[in-house]
This record gives sequence, C-alpha cells and structure tokens, in this order.
Amino acid sequence: MTRRLKLFAACTPIVLLLGCQSDVDWVVPQSELRAIEPVEFQPSTQPATGPATSFTTQAWPADRTLTLTEAREFTIRNNLDIQVALIDPSISEARLTEAEAAFEAVFTTNASLASLDQPTGTNQAETGLPVSSQVETWNVTPGIRIPLRTGGMIDISAPITRQAIDNDIPAFDDDPDYESDLTLSVTQPLLRGAGRDVTEQQIRIAAYQQQQSEAQTRLTIIRTIAAVDRAYWRLAAARDELTVRVAQVRLAEIQLERAQRQVRAGTSAEVESVRAEAGLADARETVIIAEQALRERQRELKRIMNDPSMPMQSTTILIPDETPMELAVDVNPDELVQRAINQRAELLDAELQILEQTATIAAAKNSMLPLVSLEYQFNVNGLGENFSEATQVETDFDFLDNRLGIQVEIPLGNQAARSAYRQSLLRRLQLFSTRDGQAKTITKEVLDAIDSLNSTYRRVEAARERVRVNQRLAEAEVRQFNQGLRTSTEVLDAQTNLANAQTALVSSQTEYQIAQVDVAYATGTTLGRARVDWTPRNLQGGGGVSSEP
Repeated sequence: MTRRLKLFAACTPIVLLLGCQSDVDWVVPQSELRAIEPVEFQPSTQPATGPATSFTTQAWPADRTLTLTEAREFTIRNNLDIQVALIDPSISEARLTEAEAAFEAVFTTNASLASLDQPTGTNQAETGLPVSSQVETWNVTPGIRIPLRTGGMIDISAPITRQAIDNDIPAFDDDPDYESDLTLSVTQPLLRGAGRDVTEQQIRIAAYQQQQSEAQTRLTIIRTIAAVDRAYWRLAAARDELTVRVAQVRLAEIQLERAQRQVRAGTSAEVESVRAEAGLADARETVIIAEQALRERQRELKRIMNDPSMPMQSTTILIPDETPMELAVDVNPDELVQRAINQRAELLDAELQILEQTATIAAAKNSMLPLVSLEYQFNVNGLGENFSEATQVETDFDFLDNRLGIQVEIPLGNQAARSAYRQSLLRRLQLFSTRDGQAKTITKEVLDAIDSLNSTYRRVEAARERVRVNQRLAEAEVRQFNQGLRTSTEVLDAQTNLANAQTALVSSQTEYQIAQVDVAYATGTTLGRARVDWTPRNLQGGGGVSSEP
C-alpha cells in the first residue's frame, strides 16, 4: 500500500504539469499589440504645391473616360463586398448537405480480444486452492447502421466469436467454440421523435437558411450597384462644380483687372482694387475646396469599383461620360409599393425566418409527447468447432431468435418541453410583427423615394431659373460698375451668387439622377434595372456576377 501511495505521489505532479502546460504560440509580440506609436509632423521648408494624389512612383494612366455601364462592370467583377457575399450561399449549401448527411448509412466494426484467468468454485485436491480457468476470446462484429427518416434505426450486424477455455476441471471440453451470428435490430419511435417533420427539421432549417443567404447576397449586390451609381453621379457633379468654381475665379480675375484699370484712370478709389483682390482670394478658396471634394468622390468610386488598373492611390483621373437625364418621369406609387413588397430581399428573408420558426414549432410540439418506442430484434445463430461449421449452421436457419419490446417514457410535468414550445410560438409571433414592420418601412421608403424624385425634378427647374436670373444680375452689376455706380464687392457678390446658383443646378441634376437610383433600390429592382445576374461562388472558381449591356 505504501509503495502505491509513493508511486501515486510521484506521478501526480507529472500529470498535472502535462495537463496544465500551455502550447499557445504568440504570433504577434505583446509589445506590438500594446504600443502606440505617435505620428510626428515636421514643418515643411518647401512651399505647398498641392495635395499628394499618389503614394507610389508607379505610372498610372493619366485619365479614364468612364460610362456608368463600365463602372458597374468593374464593380461586379472586382468589388470585395460582392466577392465576400458570393461565398455565403455556397457555405450555406454545404451546411444543407451536412444536414442531409444525417441519414447516411454507417459501416461499423467492433473488434476485441480478451484473455482471462479466473478462479473457479472447484478446489484442487492436492493444494486445496481454486482451479484456474483460462478463457481466451476474440470477437469481430461488422455491421451497418441505417437511420430512417421516420425517426427509427436499423442495425444489421454479423458478429463472429472464437472462445477457448483451458482449465483443470476433469471431463471439461477444452476445444474452442466458434459462433457466427446474423442480427437485425429495428427501433422505431411511435410518438416523440417520430415522423419526417421531426427528423427532417434540421434539413428544412438548413434549406431555409440557404435561401436566406441567397437573399442576403442579392441584397448586398443591390446595395453595391446602387452605391456605384450614386458615386458615379456624385463624381460627375464634383467635376461640374469644379468647372463652375474655376469659372468664378476667372470672373474674379477679370473684375480685378477692371478695378485696377479704373484705379489707374483715377475714376475709382484704391479700395476697389483691394476689394477685387479679396474677392479673388475667396474664389480661389472655393476652387481648392472643390478640388478636394473631387478627389474624395473620385477615390470613393475607385474604392467601390476596386479595379487593379485604377487603385485608390493612383493618379488616374476618372471622367464620367454620361450626362444626367432631365426629363420628367411618371410613376405609379401603388404599383411601385406592391412591387417592392413582392421583390425586396428583406421581406423574403423575413418570410424564410417565419418558415424556419414554423419548422421549429413542429419539432417543439412533438417533443411534448411521451416517448414510446417499438423495438424488434431478429437473430440467426450459428455454432461449431470451427468457423466453417459455425457458418454452415447459421446458413441453415435452424436456430432463430425473435424479440419484440416496447419502451415507454412519460415525463411528470414536462415543463421544459412546454416552455420551449411556448417560446417558439412567441418567436414566430414576434417574426410576424417584424415582417409587418418591415413592410411598413419599405412602403415609406418607396413613397419617400417617389416624393424625392418629384421634388428634385422641380428643384432642377427652379435652379435653372435661378441661374438665368443671376446671370442677368451679374451682367447688370458689371455694367453698373463700368459706369461707376457699383463697387467691386457688389459685382463679386453677384458673381458668387451666380456660381452658387450654377452649383445648385448641378447638385439638383445629380440628386434627380440619384433619386431615380433610390426608387429602383426602394422597389428592389436595381438588379433588373442594371441587367445584373449572379450565381454563388464555389471552390472550383465558378460562379460570379454578370451584366448585360
């Protein structure tokens, strides 16, 4: 006993050391994870020549004229959000296949070898000690297990056993025995766990989730196509606004020349030249702001398209090749709302969630039933002094066993199953409310998009009239200045108002174009409007997004 305790005491630290030792490899040193390096800004000794537009010395194309169709094609081919989303349906399809594999047959094998040396109840006459009985047994049991979609199970096995007994009991036969049997066992639940509604629940849920994944992928593609459309038109607006601001600078330069001529001629005070210089400085600032906005819009479009030949750090200038449509469009609100209810991916996803929860309710309802299982077993027995003889006895079907049984298990109270059933009912009720709320939200989005479409068109007309009036006013102010009736400040204010009106016209034209994109997005018809089709991406490299011109 003392030796066993010492051995146990010596082994315990070793076991604890092996069990508690950590084998985690730190990929990133903690000093890199926890240290925060500051960014130091040094004063520049060189005059500012403009913002950096490239971070590399690579030669990029100087400019690229781009149509909206080309921007969409670059996006559906290279956008990373789309590439990520295209893989999700394939992952969900693999989960569906995994769920269906629950009913695959399984080949089983159990092999064992036992050597036993046990005392018997008979004592030896010479020593009075029990007689030794040595038993050597080996067993091999191949079989097939077949799950049934009804909830049952079929087990087919063919155990093969050899048993040899060696002892000192007189007249005991020490020859080995061979057994070769065939066993068929069928288990079928009758209430709880019975029926395809229960056994195929995971398959049904996986199928719904696979469709949800496709709906989410479709929604991602719709959002991305709508985003590239908006980015395209905003870039076009930024270029037009820069053109307006450059023209404003030119007008301010001309006004400065007028003021300087009048000052030199003695018809105006020196302050007029100063006023014109201040107005020119203000106009140049608006150009700098417009240039920055243009670079940001251009970089955003490059990010969405993600084309390798035009990365965000490239100096390539994107030039939109399309002009906004200014024609009024007629829409039917009721028709578009109904189309949105039928086509929006969010509502499709909500419907699939309701179906998934309905399948869960059926399984939860079944789990409240008592467990009643019918069991049947049929055996064909074979025995002989060798394997061939045992097999022959088995194939003669002389020794047959039949067993029939029933197992009953009735919960007393069954509160857990009842609570799970109530939770599943409440979740489905919650999903119904969520779906109805989404339908109301979608209806509002469609109506808001239609209102925005109509109002932005009226803004275009109003902005065009505003440009016309301010153009006349600016020209009148210049004439008055030449006659000495106006100051440079008043002329520059009129020119600034004209530039602002022209910018507002550009903005309203762009917003009208974007409003059309928003209507298509709100109704779920962006893919059809852009003629886009897609298939999930797989491991073989198949699948992707395509578009038709």
